[in-house]
Amino acid sequence: MPNIEIIGFLEKSYIMADSVRELFEQKPYADDMIITTYANSYALDMINKARQPYFRLVYTPYDDPEEIKKIKELLASLKIDIEVMILHEFIEAKNPKQDK
Repeated sequence: MPNIEIIGFLEKSYIMADSVRELFEQKPYADDMIITTYANSYALDMINKARQPYFRLVYTPYDDPEEIKKIKELLASLKIDIEVMILHEFIEAKNPKQDK
């Protein structure tokens, strides 16, 4: 379940989320993806001069490597920096309705 986080875009966070969603909505793996928006977040250099917005792609070792490669390529087409992280563990919340 890859997660694309959108960081540092200030008020444009939701516009970027729509752009990301459009890239992936027709892909066969789209149903397994999550988009997380950090609305009004800042990503600045150390002297607060330059904004440094970026995407963070988080995935698990169990995700298909070919799909991850395609996701990186599509994200790169937006010409925004991409940070890539491997999540070592994901603990899914249990839905009480499913346990019955």
